Amino acid sequence: MLNNVPYNSAILGSQNHGKNVGTTVFPSTFIISNDKRVQLNVPYFSQLNDISDEVKEKVGSTACGPAVVAMALKYIKINVNIDDVIYKLPNSVYVKGKGFYDILGASKYFNKESAKVEQNPKAIYEVLKQGFPVILNIQNFDGISGHALLVTGIKGFDGKKAYSLIVNDPYYGPLREYKYISANSLLQPEGYINTIGPVQPFYIK
Repeated sequence: MLNNVPYNSAILGSQNHGKNVGTTVFPSTFIISNDKRVQLNVPYFSQLNDISDEVKEKVGSTACGPAVVAMALKYIKINVNIDDVIYKLPNSVYVKGKGFYDILGASKYFNKESAKVEQNPKAIYEVLKQGFPVILNIQNFDGISGHALLVTGIKGFDGKKAYSLIVNDPYYGPLREYKYISANSLLQPEGYINTIGPVQPFYIK
């Protein structure tokens, strides 16, 4: 189990717990951390199931952004859930039923900061290696609607490229493997191809 969520042992392999990152101590932050692979121990929230009926009625299918923000905040010991994030954010940042206008601005309403990350495997690896999950925006396979993911791990990193990203997907589930098929596109386990962007990746600290 990982934060009360079953994990795929084939993805995670051996465990390596405990790590100090800067002046902040994250208990059991790293499950795996080496030159080729990093996997963080990050809580998971479902945008479908971990949300009140009242809020779900207001936001519809637009809760992926609040869900990944809630996961990132919970990971750094801010005790929030999806409802808390949705209620806290003003319309200039997130509009219920429509989505985020400024997802990077969400962190300041919880007295935290957002730091941008270059959209490439090396930059994502380096942030994960520091102990922070990365919020990543993708275009859904319809090529129109966007979706937010929380990158919690990376596999097959060779110093520049990577084989795949491990993500907490607030719609489909935790610890899903999205394989790189190009610098700007990922392959879902179901076979759908997602373009990365247009929002620049970032992490909350």
